[in-house]
Amino acid sequence: MTEVATTDQVATKDPRLEVAFPSAWKDANDRRQMVEALKLDIATKKGKAEAVTLCANLRKVIKPISEAHTKAKAVSKAFGELLDNEKNMLIDMERGTIAIYADPLQKQKDDEAARVAAIQARIEAMNVGPDIAARPSVEILAKRDEIAGVIIGDDFQEFAEAAQIVKVAAIACLDEAAGVAVKREADARELEAGRKKLAEQAEQIRASAAAEAARVKATQEAAGKVKAAEDAAKAATERAEKAEKAAEEPAPTYQAGGPRESASFLTEQIKNAQDAKAREGNSEPLFSSPESISAAAERNADKREAMLDEIGGYLGEAEALALYNGIASGNITTLVMA
Repeated sequence: MTEVATTDQVATKDPRLEVAFPSAWKDANDRRQMVEALKLDIATKKGKAEAVTLCANLRKVIKPISEAHTKAKAVSKAFGELLDNEKNMLIDMERGTIAIYADPLQKQKDDEAARVAAIQARIEAMNVGPDIAARPSVEILAKRDEIAGVIIGDDFQEFAEAAQIVKVAAIACLDEAAGVAVKREADARELEAGRKKLAEQAEQIRASAAAEAARVKATQEAAGKVKAAEDAAKAATERAEKAEKAAEEPAPTYQAGGPRESASFLTEQIKNAQDAKAREGNSEPLFSSPESISAAAERNADKREAMLDEIGGYLGEAEALALYNGIASGNITTLVMA
């Protein structure tokens, strides 16, 4: 509250001030005494209205004081400082008078605003936003329990009805949101389980495919080895059969001084052996000499018997037989004739 000038302070003022503010102090003191004597009860509707009207009327006095100050200051600048101080003191006094009721009125107004704001904040706390359905169901249900536990009593005062409406609407909204969230979470769990199952199946398929590939590869490798072994065995069997067949064929015998096979017969046998190898795909010649036995025998037809005797005598009967069998079986592929 603004301090008020005392009677002594007023009495000691410069008389010149009376020119600028004639009877101003007297009027201000009169208003102060009048206001203090009113004893208005602002707790009542009537007292509050009278106080508001009184403050409005008192504020009207400030303007004439300011106007008187402006006029006096224009007359004498040297007197200006005194005028300013006087004006300020007068205004402060009037404001102090106003504050007798204005201050409690303002406090009452501030208290009322704080009371309303506190209640509205409690009501606002029960409101739920449009994004509530996107929250986890456990949060939604917790919020519902919180709002359901709010008791709408006398502490909500004139806002009790509005608070009840907000509470009921919020609970209904949260019930719906909880249902949506529970279904969404169940669908998500089902989807995750399906994805996990598909991943496991894919892994099983990859493992089975790898095992099958390994099995096929092993089977193919084994089959290749078996085929190679079979081919080798078949070739060995064929060679053995040929050797046995050649060994079983009767061979000509050579006796000293006795009848001999002609050179043309031996030549024919050698030719037959060479033809047989050609049919098998082997064109390797049996002889390294450019002349065959047949050509040599024809060239020496008059000495055929002598040549056979010479071969038989040189090799002997056993060796000649071995030579024949070797040529017939294919084991002897080269024969040089001198």
